[in-house]
Amino acid sequence: MQLNHNGYHVTFVFQQVELTVVIDSSTSNYDASKGEQLALNADGSNKTNKDLDSILYPSGIMDKQVNTGSSLGLSGLVTS
Repeated sequence: MQLNHNGYHVTFVFQQVELTVVIDSSTSNYDASKGEQLALNADGSNKTNKDLDSILYPSGIMDKQVNTGSSLGLSGLVTS
């Protein structure tokens, strides 16, 4: 199941949730230099040899944040 809204995207798959939040890079609070560096660190400098699906920030700046979580259920609990 997927929920879409302007600014965020939520996906529920196999007891996992993924929340993608859009970051407004046009505000004065956004540090463009750090956004470019984070995108470069995530995607690497040689984008020509990469699959388009593996590029996280095609705009060249960090313009979104993805948070994921999962439910381990009782079988995932560690007891002592």
